[in-house]
Amino acid sequence: MHPVTKVINALENIRQTGGRLDKEFYLREADCPELQFILHQVFQGPPQGFSDLTEASWLREVRDGAPMSWNGWWLAVRSLYDEPQTDRKLRIELCLMGAPDQSGRELLYSMLTQNLRLGVGVKTLQKLWPTRFTVFEVQLAKPLDSRKLEFPCTIEPKYDGVRAVYIDGRYLSRYGKELQGPQIECPSGLVLDGELLGADFQNTLSAVRVGGDLQYHVFDCITEAEWKAKVFTTRYLDRTADLCSLNLKHQVTGWICDTQQELDHHHANNLANGFEGSMVKLNKPYELGRSSTWMKIKPVREMDILVVGWNYGFGKYGGCIGALKCHTSTSDFFDLGSGFSDQDRMSWMTLNYPLVAEIRYQELTNDGIPRFARFVRWRPDKETL
Repeated sequence: MHPVTKVINALENIRQTGGRLDKEFYLREADCPELQFILHQVFQGPPQGFSDLTEASWLREVRDGAPMSWNGWWLAVRSLYDEPQTDRKLRIELCLMGAPDQSGRELLYSMLTQNLRLGVGVKTLQKLWPTRFTVFEVQLAKPLDSRKLEFPCTIEPKYDGVRAVYIDGRYLSRYGKELQGPQIECPSGLVLDGELLGADFQNTLSAVRVGGDLQYHVFDCITEAEWKAKVFTTRYLDRTADLCSLNLKHQVTGWICDTQQELDHHHANNLANGFEGSMVKLNKPYELGRSSTWMKIKPVREMDILVVGWNYGFGKYGGCIGALKCHTSTSDFFDLGSGFSDQDRMSWMTLNYPLVAEIRYQELTNDGIPRFARFVRWRPDKETL
């Protein structure tokens, strides 16, 4: 058996299990140069200029051809990444057409689109292979905790886009992957932090990968010296003053608040103006990782959904409910897997579906499916929506 086929089997095992320790176990068991190469291309990103050749719909249109041997095919796949970009699109087509079977084709598709769907982050990979994987970090916010508020603080509208750092002429995601974005002018020696925004969230997700109509809304700037040293001393108000001097086209505007009443007032205005919430920022230096010096306020929405059944889980949830199968009054079916206990996953297997449930969620997608939904309670008082 060729090593790549063993890797494909291991990746499927990782997809099917929900436990972190189980995923780490399968990764260790499958450790080989082929696995590390695949993971590196997906999580650390392909060479600059590669993404314009890997638009997902084009890849899906490539038909099967005469299959290669696993050894010959893997050498051809490696050449896509290791050799110069000459005729790369043609070579991608040949590799897709010549995959030994459908599993090889799907693996290459996942590599090219940088989406293995493993439920594993780069921090797990760095833990297993510290010399091969590097963690790219930005500052992240925690939910608002009034006990940690310090006045004066700044409140800004929260944009529903894709987080992006602009450095050395490139946009990088919060995980360090290269993104597509608009051309902007940024003085050398500065790193910008902000959100890429398209017409809506789903259009944004597509445009940052394959290109499209995007705006870059900047809310922070850090000196390149501090960024590279990962030692931050400049406070937030000083950083925003530097940002204002750049006169960028799309700069996020914030308000300095001295009281809770002012904070509540500006948050209400942000919601009234169509933003998904607010960001509260203390006058502190930038911090990599999740920190209470940035806190987010987002409204909680509730709705009733119809639960028509359930799907078996994997790994930790093998033999019990992995997710409830649901739909709203206007949406297609979707899976709900959060908000209930392990005991619930066992006892609910004997319930008589369909049943109405109440959920909390952030917003609806264009297809009417609730994002970040969590189960709240059953509604025995309702028989249907």
